[in-house]
Amino acid sequence: MNESIKGIKVLIFDAGDILLDTKSTHKKRFDLLRKMYNLEINFDEYEERWNKFKSDFLRKGKRRKGMFKEFLRALGLKDRELEKFFERITKNPKKYLEHKLIKGVKPTLRKLKKLGIKMVVLSDTWKTSEERMKEFEKYGISNFIDKVYCSSEIGFLKKYSKKPFEFVLKDLRIGKDEVAFVGHDEREIKNAKACGIKVIVLKPKRGVEFDYKIEDISQLPELLEK
Repeated sequence: MNESIKGIKVLIFDAGDILLDTKSTHKKRFDLLRKMYNLEINFDEYEERWNKFKSDFLRKGKRRKGMFKEFLRALGLKDRELEKFFERITKNPKKYLEHKLIKGVKPTLRKLKKLGIKMVVLSDTWKTSEERMKEFEKYGISNFIDKVYCSSEIGFLKKYSKKPFEFVLKDLRIGKDEVAFVGHDEREIKNAKACGIKVIVLKPKRGVEFDYKIEDISQLPELLEK
């Protein structure tokens, strides 16, 4: 376990695969696609293509809504196939559209709140902060989240520059030494570090630089205890 971090007043969380299990939902959609249309790629390749497509799509300034449909077109699906696929997933939204809360998140956030830690979420999404907060309310964690920043509102994508992190620091009127970012994406980690923010990485991949690492979200309070 790392030595405890001193002086942290604010934690910036990524939402996907830190608070919400987005990867499992993506895998279920991929499995359905492969079953319906015999996709000749595995899930890792699918994820790699999706991340590249998303990066290129968002850099062009396009709205994120509808992006997944455009991605499926790029994979070769025809309009009728898209119609059938979306009909299937909308009939079972709990399985294919809704993410589950990662195990241990709720008690962890409760402990952090008792430590006096302020918690905010920085999210790349076409949703508004109000919509994202309502989503957290559904999972029973909105009371622990002090503020949500969405790329759709602040105008920056956190993966591609340090600007969104600088925006959060300025908005919260807090010094970079008092903030830590909890994430897993290599580009986000690099940009947070470039801004001078300490980085706590969940299950870091080989070669990823970090200041502190945790193997489970439940280890966060121990890392920050004074």
